[in-house]
Amino acid sequence: MKILQFFIFSLLLLTYKLNSQQYFSRYFDFEGDNDIAWNIIQVGNRFVVFSANYCHQNTVSCTGLLCFDKNLNLIWRIQLDSVGPLNEESITADDQFIYLCVTPDYNPNYVMRLYKIDLNGNLIQLKELGPYSKRISPTVLNHHNGLLYMNVLYWHDRNIKGFDSTEVWYMNKNFEVVYKFTDTDKKFYEDLTGYLPTVDGNFLASKTYYNKNGVIRGHVRKFDSNGRNIQNFYLPWTHEGKYGLGLEPIKPTKDNGCVGLWHQEIEVLFNDTFPMQPIVYKMDSLGNIQWHHIFYSKHPKRIKNLMEAKNGDIILIGDSENAGKANPYKCGGWVVRFSPNGKIIWEKSYNDTISLNGYSHFYDGLEMENGELVFCGNIIPKLEGGQITNSDDWLVHTDRNGCILPGCDSFQLLTNLEIPIENSFYNVHFNNPVTNELLLEAEFPSTSSIISISDLNANVVYTQKVSGFPIKIDLRNVSSGIYYLTIRDSNINFIKTFKFLKL
Repeated sequence: MKILQFFIFSLLLLTYKLNSQQYFSRYFDFEGDNDIAWNIIQVGNRFVVFSANYCHQNTVSCTGLLCFDKNLNLIWRIQLDSVGPLNEESITADDQFIYLCVTPDYNPNYVMRLYKIDLNGNLIQLKELGPYSKRISPTVLNHHNGLLYMNVLYWHDRNIKGFDSTEVWYMNKNFEVVYKFTDTDKKFYEDLTGYLPTVDGNFLASKTYYNKNGVIRGHVRKFDSNGRNIQNFYLPWTHEGKYGLGLEPIKPTKDNGCVGLWHQEIEVLFNDTFPMQPIVYKMDSLGNIQWHHIFYSKHPKRIKNLMEAKNGDIILIGDSENAGKANPYKCGGWVVRFSPNGKIIWEKSYNDTISLNGYSHFYDGLEMENGELVFCGNIIPKLEGGQITNSDDWLVHTDRNGCILPGCDSFQLLTNLEIPIENSFYNVHFNNPVTNELLLEAEFPSTSSIISISDLNANVVYTQKVSGFPIKIDLRNVSSGIYYLTIRDSNINFIKTFKFLKL
């Protein structure tokens, strides 16, 4: 009996240790620039993060894709020459391909680029559209029943009388427009956000607009499969638009209703410098608001995204600020989980000791097949003279209760006792440009690293595991062009990338 008890205890202890190793706070820095992870999506058994400021902003604007395996280990990454994502949901995927929309650096907001990329990071198709006579913004890219759906918002010139309008494009997966329709109420400012399928085969979007008195109002708009507006559900809240807030994206729910966000100005006596708080609401299929929750807070809370979990819970994702010398973590990732009937199950904020100045943010998240959660955003490890000098892509993996650490409380701080990331790859030198041979010298705290060289299309031309430096790399058989030199230290799950020219 004692042997059986010991076996059960050992098994439980091993299971606990295995489970405790699954959850993490992980960060990625590329060229020391202000990387920001806007979106995370699942593609088959992989996860893809859409990153802004992927390369150094002093050279060219660009975005990037980071692809992770099912265990959230980085397996490839590519660069796209463009300004940052126009909106936080301009990427979608099926089981085979990733589809995304950006605007190029040479003519931002008047030209669009549509990309189709396979699961190995290979560019399958690129289609450029424009230039357009009006400033445009593709707000949401989504796919359903073999088609891609994208809102294209046309902004009118603020110095000329006119109004905004939105076109919704139905495209096949080769980016050929097969149908489109225009949605407009002929307002000075209006914004149709989202175009997402419902359980009953229709589509939902949120609508924000100014009325003639400058008051912002909003409603949920339902369309049939042909884009005909069949229902409008008006929200009871308004605000004067002083801070440019209002209606945010909505997400259809399994009961044929939806959950959505509204950012409203609220007069609060104890805080007259930030009189606005986010509201989350649940609406049924008839447009009745079943419940809503207002986040009254002395310090700002921002909800960037929301989703319905597999069990019907509602999960909000964003960031929450603190203040005062007693709290060194001034802004952290913030997640709230509601039950289907609107009761808060748990609320947690997150930070990492890498954030030496106390700032981090969440922008998106998803629920994995096993119910665990992944959130993405950015963490800011360095601040000089009040100016942000660097931010890193940030990925946080938790259990279904939002816990990283075994002792799970409302503030999840991952204490990293290792050398700060900016010193992990200290004093790296190599010759640039390269003619025949690259000489790499570096000082590393770890004993082994993986060196790889890839072209701009993420094709690897050289890889080697090394135990020390300096090393010499023969590149005589490599074609001329621009390449990325990547140094990976597996001990701290971090990759450092440099760019060089091969003559």
